[in-house]
Amino acid sequence: MYALAELQERFDIDCLIDVHTHPFAHRSVNFSGVDDRDEINFVKFINENFDDMHYASIVFSQEEYEARYWRCEGGKTSASPLAIKTSTTGESIRNSKEPDCDFTRIEPELAIDGFLNRTALALGHETLKEIVGSSSVMIVGVGGLGSVIAENLVHMGFERLILVDDDIVEKSNLNRIVGAYWEDAEAARPKVEAVARHLGAIRPSVVVRREQKKIEDVKVDAEIASLDWIILATDNHSSRFAAQELAFKLFIPFISAGVAITVDDGMISDYSGEVIVVRPGDRFCLTCLNRLNPTKIAFERASELASAEQHTGRKETADHADLRPDLQRLKGYVLGANVKEPAVKTLNSVLGALAVEQLIDQYTGRTEQQPILVYERNKQSVIYGDVESLENRNKNCITCGIITNY
Repeated sequence: MYALAELQERFDIDCLIDVHTHPFAHRSVNFSGVDDRDEINFVKFINENFDDMHYASIVFSQEEYEARYWRCEGGKTSASPLAIKTSTTGESIRNSKEPDCDFTRIEPELAIDGFLNRTALALGHETLKEIVGSSSVMIVGVGGLGSVIAENLVHMGFERLILVDDDIVEKSNLNRIVGAYWEDAEAARPKVEAVARHLGAIRPSVVVRREQKKIEDVKVDAEIASLDWIILATDNHSSRFAAQELAFKLFIPFISAGVAITVDDGMISDYSGEVIVVRPGDRFCLTCLNRLNPTKIAFERASELASAEQHTGRKETADHADLRPDLQRLKGYVLGANVKEPAVKTLNSVLGALAVEQLIDQYTGRTEQQPILVYERNKQSVIYGDVESLENRNKNCITCGIITNY
């Protein structure tokens, strides 16, 4: 009763999942006749008394599980099998309804062209087969950092990628975007097109979906809803906030990568970057870690709105009049001039590789999980875990708190 009441009040969930155990079953487990009867009666009750509520169930043995999703249409009930998807390989649980995995089908494919032979020696065939066989990743922002990440993912065996970026290649980008060339800038080619072409040249079997849009404008479909990971490599707060919202809405783990070069009086005072791994349920996010600035989010969105009105010929409203001097400073760029923030490919390369290494560790479990990994090359080069930010985060975060305070 309490669960049903809370479900009606909350806006972030619409499904009730009933979980129980058969503790004396060691491996294979199945729903019992009693389970069937009770769940059929319950799904009918939900269908008759509530709108837009979904119902599923899971039963565990000591080592395996069975799961199903219930429907009730025209008074008739039916159940469809479900699979439990986990963020890391080490957390995965075997489904009793699935036969033992047959890796012989995948193994020869890894050796057909020799592309991944030496990677397999490092990661192991089991890990590589999981990466190649099913993993899909969305990269939000394919500029200097995102393009490096995309290239590294293909080199490590990832074959299904979605690239999201609404920007075009400019000559000021060419010092750092992997796969972009002079003619791309002259033709004002979309960044997603230039990077996708580069990835296909590395390995033709790679499937790359191009979304020349802001992440806010990408429509959720089955492919996006089933993503394994999202990697954020954008250079503004608004897009990172929108990508985080999407990740939490769909329960998709994500990795945020960013770099910082600060120049004071002609001298570099900060040359660093960080990689943050956020998995729904881990009780932290970019918001509570103070990596997102609400004022900047509001300003960037207002600036984009005012700029859109200006480009479409609509009259600028009084609310946007104070934004006029900054209309040309969108996404960190000044149109027709150089990038306003310092940027070099070497720092992007280090952080891009570090981000992909953090992702690979989710599959191998080789190193201890570091939620926040910082790279600094100031007085000396160091890589360390930022424990302080994690400990001092806002424990009453409105973003990840909606999920974790149940």
